[in-house]
Amino acid sequence: MMVTLVAITFISSAPPEGTCAAEPAPALSTLIASVDDIVTQAIQERQFPGCQVLVMKRGEVLLDRSYGHLTYDSLTPVTANTRYDLASVTKVAATTLMLMHLAERGMIDLDDHVSCYLPEYLGSNKENITLRQLLSHNAGLQPYVPFWEKKIGGDFIYPICDDPLEQDAYGRLLYPHMTDSLNRWIIRSSLQSFKGSSKFLYSDIGFMILHQVAERASGQSMEDYLNNHFYKPMGLERTHFNPKLKGVDYADLAPTEYDHTFRKRLVWGDVHDKNAAVFNGVAGHAGLFSTSRDLGILMSMVLNEGSWKNRQYLLPETVRTFNTRYFPYNRWALGWDKRNPKVSSKVSDASFGHTGFTGTMVWADPTNELVFVFLTNRVYPNVHNRKLITSHTRSRIQDVVYDAFGSLEATHLTGVK
Repeated sequence: MMVTLVAITFISSAPPEGTCAAEPAPALSTLIASVDDIVTQAIQERQFPGCQVLVMKRGEVLLDRSYGHLTYDSLTPVTANTRYDLASVTKVAATTLMLMHLAERGMIDLDDHVSCYLPEYLGSNKENITLRQLLSHNAGLQPYVPFWEKKIGGDFIYPICDDPLEQDAYGRLLYPHMTDSLNRWIIRSSLQSFKGSSKFLYSDIGFMILHQVAERASGQSMEDYLNNHFYKPMGLERTHFNPKLKGVDYADLAPTEYDHTFRKRLVWGDVHDKNAAVFNGVAGHAGLFSTSRDLGILMSMVLNEGSWKNRQYLLPETVRTFNTRYFPYNRWALGWDKRNPKVSSKVSDASFGHTGFTGTMVWADPTNELVFVFLTNRVYPNVHNRKLITSHTRSRIQDVVYDAFGSLEATHLTGVK
């Protein structure tokens, strides 16, 4: 791997060819060895076939490693160019980001009702739900409803083709009809009652609605808006929806599940989430693909109160507003998750991030000036593999990072300019 400069200095696992390796700081060597041990064990236990791990402190990359392979056959190694399906990390790296931008420009109000932007919700059980409630998972929505199942069993019978390209072409023609039905089902879906002291119910449906709100308020597609205001100006060239359709090579895409029920094939370069697939791969709750390096830049921008490379992408007060909890007995800020059992107990109360169903995690800690990104495809070849979750691998890696980072000042990083 070569050292690459992209507004921050990436430290690679090997020196460029023809150069001498600089001796890393002892504490950094210990950190790298500890992470290597945890990830190597996880791959041996088949928690996932491969992954990317990125750790940044004060804008400097302390650790930037790619491990394992795209699949368990060990044919194609994971590299820094490997795009992973982010699953629910899309909620913050796309939808929340767009809503933050719209809110600070007065194009949305967090306390407006959904029906202010989507008149089709008037008269429904959701007409008076606010954007703030949706962002905080405080609206009592169903967590996840497999609308795609209803469509397959309804008017349209999805053909089972031997040729994946043929199957995809049919799907793209069919999806507009399915999307209309999906939107109607979202409006009609029932609400749940809060139970006990738990005042939040995590829901994909809320972010499907927020996706529509964002596009209706801005008059642009979410993909175009994010590309214009964030991804392209920040140089995030490996962050996209529908990467396969954009010509990204299979060797740079981590496959996910073999889908036995919907697409009847290995999902590779298309969004894993079936409801997001009905939205043509661009949805508020899932669909984004990226690399650890791109996400490290994006999370660093938010951590730095909206600033990146001498440009202000978001106002500091916007970042603070969205990193605040507003409802009792609810750990969620606006879009951003807060301290919870999935992350290290060592993270600060000010920290924020998100996890994804495919095994992904992004986390930023303003108190410790730390960014952590972990990307993998633990759902390959099927979603029933929960070893990553039960082994707490992501939080264990965070633990060793927090144990080490105090002694890892930027001036101690040899070879970094």
